[in-house]
Amino acid sequence: MQRGLRKKGARRRKVRGMRGVHFSYLGYLCASLVASGGDRRQRKRTSNGPRRSSRSFPPEDTRHYGVFINGQENERRVKVDLRRYARFFEVSDSMKEYLSIRRAKYFRPKRKHYLDYDLNFACSEIKRIRDEWNNETKPMIADVLSKIKGTNFTPYDDDLAMSGILDSGEAQVNATMKTILSHHRADEKRNRLYVSLYAQFFHQMAAQIEALTVKILYRNGYERPDFRRAKFYTFLGNDQKAIAGIDGHSEYAKMYVIWNFVKHNSLSAYKTIKEEFVDVLYDNDYHQGSFGCYYVKFSDELMNSILAGVELFLKGYCELVLHEDPREAHWNYEDYFLSAVEDEIGGFVNPLGIPDWI
Repeated sequence: MQRGLRKKGARRRKVRGMRGVHFSYLGYLCASLVASGGDRRQRKRTSNGPRRSSRSFPPEDTRHYGVFINGQENERRVKVDLRRYARFFEVSDSMKEYLSIRRAKYFRPKRKHYLDYDLNFACSEIKRIRDEWNNETKPMIADVLSKIKGTNFTPYDDDLAMSGILDSGEAQVNATMKTILSHHRADEKRNRLYVSLYAQFFHQMAAQIEALTVKILYRNGYERPDFRRAKFYTFLGNDQKAIAGIDGHSEYAKMYVIWNFVKHNSLSAYKTIKEEFVDVLYDNDYHQGSFGCYYVKFSDELMNSILAGVELFLKGYCELVLHEDPREAHWNYEDYFLSAVEDEIGGFVNPLGIPDWI
């Protein structure tokens, strides 16, 4: 989740030792009491409106930082006084540009949560899949494959040599041949398992990405019980050629033709890959019904290249079709401001970082 940054030079109350905690806090209470003496001369605060003086709110109150909360949970709405907020946190260029065309002092963020933007939702899901591959599955595969090894035989590992049936020269030849065969079998087993595990993750990855695309459509009003890529391309009346022109579409299409080939093992699917993405195939003739996985060059580079391309494509899709601004999606939601303020308040009321459960 994106968080606000504390503005350079903005003071943040830090204490050193418990004695400093009591002294600073008592000093703050005394100052607050003195300052509050003039509250009666100020206008009375309405139930929904903020007070005018920044001194009206203590540092543990979100309103002190310009974040005003109305309602609870699902009914909660947040509005922000950006001028006051900017005293404590950095304000991005995108935020300044967005707010420069607004005349109102307070503004309400467009969304409640980071993942309410389909763009953020898509990027988060791709990141999860990428992390699963790079940090979990790929190391696990490497560890499993590293344990598959052939045996190195010596001339006297054989009973025939030990019993004197074979002389020393024959025993040496026998040991060499057994070593070669053992390593050959280990290589075959390792390669077979490599293809199997990489193909399994590729299948899982492609299925998860298709589920993600269906979810994006569903979140935006798609109601049909079936799904085809053509529906994704023409959703909300968009032109298929325009969608195919989005950056990253080539990797998205590559994923689908590989997935189709390893699922169906058909000659037509093989020809489609050979026509469009021949670089992912081994230079072998394919025969109808052969196991397609052994013809595809599965690799770490292929996985990460497809994930990077799909992420770029889905970001462009959300921008073109769903009209989401990628710069605005990073900050224009309620939790962005609430998280920044809660972190700041946490540093004041809990400077030692003691967990909530203690």
